[in-house]
Amino acid sequence: MQKDQNFSVIFVDNGSDDGSKDFVAQNYTNVVIIALKKNTGFAHANNIAIQYAFFYPNIRNIITLNNDT
Repeated sequence: MQKDQNFSVIFVDNGSDDGSKDFVAQNYTNVVIIALKKNTGFAHANNIAIQYAFFYPNIRNIITLNNDT
């Protein structure tokens, strides 16, 4: 269970067509969504999220998670 509330979630939609981007947008309004037009591969999508995360001023950790996890 996640007890620390000082975190952000960045969701990279890697060109999916299954409605997951809309589901996240409707149900998790505090999640940042980055929508890619096509699937650019796992590593590239993670790199985009990591680059975005560095804009957070006090970032200390980055954890990436794949939907296959």
